[in-house]
Amino acid sequence: MKWWVYEGIGKYILDAPARIPTLNSPVANPFGAGLWASQDILPAFGVGDVGSNPTRPVNITGESCVSTYHLRRPEKEISDPSELRRILSTQRYLTIAMCRDGEPYLVTLNFAYDPDAGCLYFHCAPEGRKLDFLRENPVVWGQVIEDSGYLQGECDHAFRSVHFRGLVELLPTVEEKRRALEFMIRRLEDEPERRLGRLQNAAKLERTVVGRIRIEALTGKANLPAKGV
Repeated sequence: MKWWVYEGIGKYILDAPARIPTLNSPVANPFGAGLWASQDILPAFGVGDVGSNPTRPVNITGESCVSTYHLRRPEKEISDPSELRRILSTQRYLTIAMCRDGEPYLVTLNFAYDPDAGCLYFHCAPEGRKLDFLRENPVVWGQVIEDSGYLQGECDHAFRSVHFRGLVELLPTVEEKRRALEFMIRRLEDEPERRLGRLQNAAKLERTVVGRIRIEALTGKANLPAKGV
């Protein structure tokens, strides 16, 4: 049996090699670079069996590791990586939850998903509560929803959702910001060429904050009527 450890989480394993019996070679991760971790690694972190499906995430944070919660209705789980990527690629806003000194905060943002890099991009003003939280604690939990609407007469709502754990990085250079914003414009705008000229203003780019969320764990859920949506 093999276990999947997502990009970004591997750093915790490498930072504590004395606690890890073995570590296999890096392989391709559908959400970005990652590591295969054999079963004998995870008991050192107190992890139980989460199954043989390599798309199920194992969350490792600092010195401890816990398996994901099981859905009460496992048939609703989205475990196909291509479907998770499709949802991230087709939606235009996400919600991220942050925490600082035990206080939670929540924001909704426009974003663009880069499947090759396994990350999400957003931009914002250079000051605000969101940035205060992220600069103190860059770890976030996010949600992207494909909303299919309320199901009349069924007291239910149809949706597909993706939840992720991520690490936010604020891009430091003008060139990195320009590339990320160009990616967002081409992803979100119907006529991107009309907007790309704005990216030549280096002074304005310097003042703009562009964030990159590196996805570290990813899960999905679908609540659909029997006939499908």
